[in-house]
Amino acid sequence: MFRFTLFFTWLTWAIGRIITKSRRGGSPGKFDPALVSRYRKETTIQDYSQKSGPHYNADIELKSLLSQGKWSSRIDEIAALIPGERIFEMGSAEGLLASRLALSKAQVLGSEVSKNRYDSAERLRVSLTRKGTIGSNLIFTPRDARGASDLFAGVDTFVACRVIYHFRSMRDLQDLFKKVGAEIGCVFILGDALKAGAFESFGVGFAFNPVKFFNYASSAGMEALLKSHGYETVAGETGFGDPYVIGRKDLGGSPTLIG
Repeated sequence: MFRFTLFFTWLTWAIGRIITKSRRGGSPGKFDPALVSRYRKETTIQDYSQKSGPHYNADIELKSLLSQGKWSSRIDEIAALIPGERIFEMGSAEGLLASRLALSKAQVLGSEVSKNRYDSAERLRVSLTRKGTIGSNLIFTPRDARGASDLFAGVDTFVACRVIYHFRSMRDLQDLFKKVGAEIGCVFILGDALKAGAFESFGVGFAFNPVKFFNYASSAGMEALLKSHGYETVAGETGFGDPYVIGRKDLGGSPTLIG
């Protein structure tokens, strides 16, 4: 027990030293001090996912969308980057991006395993449909995308925004993209600049450290993942600083609508 406590104390000190060095502009990990501060406070996946990503300030955005029918510029920008007409979004959360995509896409299917978020997405869908903002081309499911590959048939583009670095099993991650790669010719992944910086600073060398998965928040990590499953990739960066990667591969045949 004493050895474990000693090791944990050392690990905490080492990480603190690295973050301090990064805050001073040292190498590696030259992040903005405000981002470092936010990262240090957001210690759990749940905390972080509730505060950031394309679903940032979800409660505020939902209220604005329901009352004014207006999406944020952040959501508008992400939606404009996503190719294809038939979309599957993994981790669709409160449905902000999926509902925005439904304005211009033929069909959108969002998968969200959190009951509260799924329920919020359904309420949003019903509200927007009743107002005539969107048609019947938006569907949400509470099924986990990792076990729902039957829903991939006919999909043009698989979308995962700030999602894949939350995995904690490399086997699960590879199995998912093996299924995606067999069915879907285009993938859009949005990463996270803050998480990518955290990986650069202290994600390497800790065998059981979940920070190692933050590699998949970076352009390099996302591209490597998609290339390993046969996709040709193009990387870019959003106006709010997060990296994204678009992967394409020729599967042959013609797509059909999601059933």
